[in-house]
Amino acid sequence: MKLLAPESLDEQQRETLRNYSRFFPRGAVCVNVAFGREEWDLRPLLLINGKVHLSRVSSRIDEALLRTVIADLEGFGVIFSSGQRVIEMMGEGRCLLVRPFVSETLQTMLEKGELAGSSARESMVRNLITLVVRLHRRNVAHGHISPSNITLDDEAITLIDPLLGSLNGTQDAFLAPESVAGSVPQASADLFSLGRVIKLLLGESLTDHQRAIVEQLLLASSRHRPPLVEVATAFDCAEINSRQTDPIYGAPGPGRLLKAADTRPVSPIEVPLARQSSRSGTLSGKAPLVVAAVALGFVALKLVSPPTYFSLVRRISNLTDQDSSDFDKEWGSRDPAQIAAVARAAVLEENPAAIEAITQDVIDGSNPKGVRTRLLRVALDQTWNSELRDIDLHAALVVALSELVPEGLKRLPPLADLHPAVIIAIAAETEPTKGNKELKSIPVSKVASLPEPFGPLFKQLSELGYTSLGSPQAIGLAAISTGDTRSKAFEALLSGDSESPQSKGVERTAKLISITLPIVARNPSALSELLAALRAQGGELATRASWFEIEDIAGWSSTNPLDQIKIILGTLPTENLDMTKYVDLLSFPLASIREQSIAVLKQRFFHPSAERLLLALASDANQFSREQSVALVSAIQERDESRKKQFIQKWFELKPNPDTVLLVLLARAHLDTNDYFNWEAAGYLRRNSWKASFEVLKLLATHPIPSARVLAYGRLNPSVSAERDFLKQRLSAEKDPICLKGLMEQLSVLPRE
Repeated sequence: MKLLAPESLDEQQRETLRNYSRFFPRGAVCVNVAFGREEWDLRPLLLINGKVHLSRVSSRIDEALLRTVIADLEGFGVIFSSGQRVIEMMGEGRCLLVRPFVSETLQTMLEKGELAGSSARESMVRNLITLVVRLHRRNVAHGHISPSNITLDDEAITLIDPLLGSLNGTQDAFLAPESVAGSVPQASADLFSLGRVIKLLLGESLTDHQRAIVEQLLLASSRHRPPLVEVATAFDCAEINSRQTDPIYGAPGPGRLLKAADTRPVSPIEVPLARQSSRSGTLSGKAPLVVAAVALGFVALKLVSPPTYFSLVRRISNLTDQDSSDFDKEWGSRDPAQIAAVARAAVLEENPAAIEAITQDVIDGSNPKGVRTRLLRVALDQTWNSELRDIDLHAALVVALSELVPEGLKRLPPLADLHPAVIIAIAAETEPTKGNKELKSIPVSKVASLPEPFGPLFKQLSELGYTSLGSPQAIGLAAISTGDTRSKAFEALLSGDSESPQSKGVERTAKLISITLPIVARNPSALSELLAALRAQGGELATRASWFEIEDIAGWSSTNPLDQIKIILGTLPTENLDMTKYVDLLSFPLASIREQSIAVLKQRFFHPSAERLLLALASDANQFSREQSVALVSAIQERDESRKKQFIQKWFELKPNPDTVLLVLLARAHLDTNDYFNWEAAGYLRRNSWKASFEVLKLLATHPIPSARVLAYGRLNPSVSAERDFLKQRLSAEKDPICLKGLMEQLSVLPRE
């Protein structure tokens, strides 16, 4: 890549650089310029606070996609081309990325042979997988994992230039086949790229199991790639199986992404081009630190879909140019006394520098003890940041810092006077069981006008009859929609209250769950918490939710919790489950799920003639255990006759309920006399007690297995007129000598007419 000193640029290049420089961060000095393949692709190297950063502009892409480009990952200052002035400077449909400069990537390390040891490569693979897991837990796809975008920062894996390659139409063997220029890549695309990198790093040193996993990652069809947890398990990655996920805005731990540059706004001044030696490609060690142009960019950590997302935008409208270095230092010390002092200055004195120190630290991803950081991030969200007033910002700070400055609550204005987003943020921090008098007086309609996902969610809640923001349901929904997905929030949402909703019982709870599913559907941890809340509440839905934990013969613990929730609500997944699970669902408490399972089993796994067997297993009369039902179907489906007989013999050793064995025997009456199960079932019934009505005995008397017919004849009572007449009818129909003999003996006990 060509690298030139600023003074070596031609006039057109210098003009382009001047336009870009209007948006560089504070204190930025251009020391060199790199060039991409396109004429517009100038990449200034900036000296910021003594460190070199790379500035890069995206190609023209759809404005909607800009919102998910670099801002999806922590550690990048980004400017989107929104607003006429920015469009004029940068070109419509572009964004400007500023990130710490990386001089050496995995690609250059491999070229230089700096990663020769197998242990170093294995460690890098594990760290890379762990980092991708953490990103995907946040519903973020990097989109272009390749050796040129991987580097080490203090021995931690760092991913750079997220999504730029795929969105700019880069041709790269590490991009997934489905990656198309101009489209946002999915997590499955990262799996393909991950497979390429692992194969490059480990190659022949892969175990057979690992090699098989990697080959699956490289499959052309994204649907056939293994889940990331299987990849992590295959490579012994730590922490993967832990239920403790990263806080949505917290530090990602090992594999931490690069820290954002300082983007504090100051008065607009053109960034000077640093003078250098004539030798291109070198960085000036004595570049003057001159104040940069106004930084309209922001640091963002935005979760793509589903909806619990907040771009961490700074509120700057009321902050002055005052130097906040002292407050930054005191707040960053994490010393309780110093933190409390800064908090008091922000809340009680409304000191702009103290406010800036706190909000910037929270926006950068910190979670200081005693601060309700989620509340601040919601309140300062970019979506409504421009609508906030001083009273809104102050109220958010008062509540967020109430543990450090409890006396500040006396200055809290009436909640009804605040911006709806701030009300939501405060409601999310309210204890559902205690409630809040002010919230109870605020109607849900107050927040229904907010943009997605908030407004539509609360509108649906009001349609169910919950009209007060102080209801446990509204408080629970506020918490869930702002990222608090602990079971406590779901328990509040699903609890009863003094209101009289339009929907009652199971239907009401099902609708409440349906409201939240779109925002938690891709968060397994949140779904697990939702299931826990369902089981804790009692009632019909709790019975359904607990069903998955009573027996796990079908491996429900390894399935997506979303599938379980859909089943609880009465919708059967038709693609994600195997035959064993569909058979197990024949015992599910909800009849409609049993019916849907029969339909899927008939369509995908069984001959239509097996419908009577499936109906028998799905009926309320089925007294087999779930294990017995699944084992029975597995035994019957076995194709090897020798193994089939062994399995059936073992199955009868489980001592199944004889009455249900009779039902299965009748359900399989369409089979010929060679069916091994039917012979064994007839013998089992001969040795055990069972009950049957006259109608059932008539069916059994026509069974193709002679021993089954003998059972029926022996149970019919010739002293009863209807049964005697039936036995006489069977005299002409019965062809088996042994059965005929038994039938005649049964009739011989009749008194002479």
